[in-house]
Amino acid sequence: METVIMDMSYSFRAAVEEALDKPVIVADRFHFVRCVNKSMEKVRIRVQEERNDYDRKKVKKKRFVFLKGSKKMTDKDRWYLQRYFTFSQELEKAYELKEQYFQWFKQAKKNGESAIRKTKETLEAFYLV
Repeated sequence: METVIMDMSYSFRAAVEEALDKPVIVADRFHFVRCVNKSMEKVRIRVQEERNDYDRKKVKKKRFVFLKGSKKMTDKDRWYLQRYFTFSQELEKAYELKEQYFQWFKQAKKNGESAIRKTKETLEAFYLV
């Protein structure tokens, strides 16, 4: 079984699946981060559209606070984030999931090559079932 790290575009994926027998396809870091951030944005936009004009404009103006990592935030950023969380539990959960992904990724890099190999073996075993 082969593991392929790639852009997740449909045409690339289809070509890889045609060329290889049951490959394990993993999104590359750039595209996965982009996907996580796009998902966060979709939730923000959906929640924003449900609000009154004043709140909608404020949330749109502060949209980058949702993409910012919690450790890079100012106190003012945190205040805005907490305020917007009162609009929607889904928005708060989406932000928490985004942050958990980044924490997981950072820890995975610290764990080193042996842990990455273990993760690869686990994924391969999962896909063989």
